[in-house]
Amino acid sequence: MRAESKIIDVDSKDLRIFLEIGFFLAESGRMEEALTVFKGINEMIGFCEPAWIGLGNTYTLLKNLDEARKCYQEILNANTQNPLAHALLGELLLLGGKIDEGLDHIEVAKRIDPSGYAGQLSRYLNALEKSRFFEKHQLRKEN
Repeated sequence: MRAESKIIDVDSKDLRIFLEIGFFLAESGRMEEALTVFKGINEMIGFCEPAWIGLGNTYTLLKNLDEARKCYQEILNANTQNPLAHALLGELLLLGGKIDEGLDHIEVAKRIDPSGYAGQLSRYLNALEKSRFFEKHQLRKEN
């Protein structure tokens, strides 16, 4: 799944433009085009964490959660310290009913970057837990 070597050299300014185009396409509902851009980035320059995030987010919008999970896991295989990949994978796992595993990923993300997205998500989940949301909705932690 991972592109191992780069085909062309792209400077950071150009890469940012490509990524912005991909995210714009996804936000505009042009999912197939967004997937093409994000896949193309990885094929052209090799492994690119933001492009994998874009792929995962686009697959999530398409409700293809298995492919989204693979994208976030691909990032974590290369960089276990990516807090955003941990947080996004944790969200997907929670949506899939894998409460313990999802919360574990969110906790890892919070430890890496407590003030970032994962920290905010963790505080929100803690509030839900205190309100007994998981218990009320039969979303108990699996044993």
